[in-house]
Order: sequence, then structure tokens, then C-alpha cells
Amino acid sequence: PVLRLRGVPFQCEVQDVVDFMANYGVDKESVKFGRSKQGKRNGEAYVIFSSPEVADRALNETQRKEINGRYIELFKSNSEEMDSNTVIPDAIRALDP
Repeated sequence: PVLRLRGVPFQCEVQDVVDFMANYGVDKESVKFGRSKQGKRNGEAYVIFSSPEVADRALNETQRKEINGRYIELFKSNSEEMDSNTVIPDAIRALDP
């Protein structure tokens, strides 16, 4: 189960998202930042959860809470959406060492 977080500050680090989801067993490997087609962060993050029940609890309990002063909106997502929105295109990766 995957949730999409919208409104994530651009300066946010993976650990900030892990801390935001501290009550739900999320680790650094479970967090990916959304990317635009140009490879830049788009203010979204995707978080993978251990079960649908845990994802539902996180969705309900952290909706409209804040990360670094920004309200975060949460939406149900899936691995296909996450994969298509978190990959940095190869052409851009080659330019960004």
C-alpha cells in the first residue's frame, strides 16, 4: 500500500518524512520524492506501508498535519503511480552527477 503526500516542502529530507510517519513503521527505504518530467522535486512524496490497515491509519491520522510548517495532504496511491512519478529520466540523471 502506498500513500501520496502533497505539499511536501522542497527542502524536505527523507528523514523529515520518516519522522512525520513515525507512528506507522516507515523507514528511509519506504520514502520516494515525486519528480517533474525535468527531474526536479514536485512537492510530493510517496510512502510505502507494511499493510493496508497501517496506510489507512496514517491517511486518517496525519491528514492536514505539517512538515516544516507546510500542511500535508494525503491520498491513496499505488506502486505504478509512484514509479512513474519518482524516476529521474536518464537524460537528466546524466547531467546531474
